[in-house]
Amino acid sequence: MSTTAMNPEPIDTATVQQMRLEAVGKACASWFLWVAGLSMVNSVLAASGAELHFLFGLGITSIVDAVAHHAGTTGIVLNLIVNAFIAGVFLLFWYFGKQGH
Repeated sequence: MSTTAMNPEPIDTATVQQMRLEAVGKACASWFLWVAGLSMVNSVLAASGAELHFLFGLGITSIVDAVAHHAGTTGIVLNLIVNAFIAGVFLLFWYFGKQGH
């Protein structure tokens, strides 16, 4: 047997730290997915007139919900479109975070 098969070269400390940071970053990227999903659920609940909402979500979608509530039925459709766009941005953050960017 060769000695290189039994004793692989040591991994550099900087490489280990880089690998840990990438793993943590990819794991934390899932929070973008949760925020986007809960924001859309909050928007649908607000559009349906429910008094219930999740604490975790985006504040900007709550502002859009309040403005749309005063605009009537057209505002409800625009509310869902604008909030879907905002949630889509967070889905892109999630996607790129999972890719390690």
